[in-house]
Amino acid sequence: MAEWFEGKVALVTGAGSGIGLATARAFAEAGAAVVLADKDEEPVNAAADKLTAAGRNAIAVRCDVTDDAEVASMVEQTASRFGRLDAAFNNAGINCENAPLLERSDDEFDRIIDVNLRGVWNCMKAELRQMMAQGSGAIVNCSSIGGMVGSKGRSAYSASKHAVTGLTRSVALDYAAPRNSRQRGLPWDDRHTDGDRGHEEL
Repeated sequence: MAEWFEGKVALVTGAGSGIGLATARAFAEAGAAVVLADKDEEPVNAAADKLTAAGRNAIAVRCDVTDDAEVASMVEQTASRFGRLDAAFNNAGINCENAPLLERSDDEFDRIIDVNLRGVWNCMKAELRQMMAQGSGAIVNCSSIGGMVGSKGRSAYSASKHAVTGLTRSVALDYAAPRNSRQRGLPWDDRHTDGDRGHEEL
């Protein structure tokens, strides 16, 4: 397994705990140099320290994905330290307490959309710039079962995750060659594109 990502550089957001931390560990164990990013410095620093103590190549970066300047800095630090960015897992997100729509405030909705959707948007823009410049790379965005079906009492969360799914598919059509989109199980419809024209293969 270690040779799968040997010589590659991976970036994981929301890497201080949960799915993000598990993914960062998996990348490291598969041989990648890993950048663990999280808004909460203490857990992400501790996670990176444990990986380096185990002989892995890892660094921690403090990043609030809702801040596009911090996101740009995160990717710049990745490229500065390791020279490239081969894989990005945009996982940072927040959940919400269960309550029907009429009991939700606009501020709650805005906060969930800002982190779960705008955060992915910000990350993809910065990651794509680096990957386009180097000529290769892969991005995975973490959605949820809530991105496929609605969830009672979680309208804002489900809306944000449905949007992440749509964003991911649309950006794949913008930047992936048609054959690559088909390989990834993404819908391809030439009626809405220039066919093979205008798409760059990463």
